[in-house]
Amino acid sequence: MSSSLPMSKRVLLFLAETVFPTIVLLAGLVAFYLVLGAIMGTATPVRLVQIDMQPWYVTSMFPALVAGDVILVEGITPEEVNVGDVIIFSRSYSPNPIIHRVIQIVEMADGQRAFRTKGDYNPIPDTSLVGPEDVLGRWTGIKVQLIGLPIIVAQDTVGRLVIIGLILALSLHSFLNPEAKEPDVSESQTNQVSE
Repeated sequence: MSSSLPMSKRVLLFLAETVFPTIVLLAGLVAFYLVLGAIMGTATPVRLVQIDMQPWYVTSMFPALVAGDVILVEGITPEEVNVGDVIIFSRSYSPNPIIHRVIQIVEMADGQRAFRTKGDYNPIPDTSLVGPEDVLGRWTGIKVQLIGLPIIVAQDTVGRLVIIGLILALSLHSFLNPEAKEPDVSESQTNQVSE
């Protein structure tokens, strides 16, 4: 972006170089997520491992999973769950899904299966069984470590303000500072000819 351009052209150039590619990137990510969900058989094929213990990096599934890990989840039926599987399930007391390992399968009186779970780092199993209606999926074993930390940071008001401030500062910097001047091609060609 040249500082000699009028402001209206600089704004249009900024939009073309920054905003449009961002929209295209986000649309591509949404399409990828929807296709991945269809392949994995679940509406939420990717899950973020949340902070659930202190210190912040230790989770109930430590060392297999730490806060900020993003995991790939497959949709399953309760009949497909085996002892040793790491399942994702909901609980009425928690706003976030829980990720724990199945340590026992219990046949209920009505013939349905329920699951005793335990976090790998927890000293004792979970106090209540996980019903078949609470199972959201199973971890495939695939994870990307710590990539979700910015999302965890953004869940706090101060974290959101820091992230928004950084985005605004970077955008303002790219808008206000002209790019380095391109080398003059005619000068470099002249120097090569004279040598």
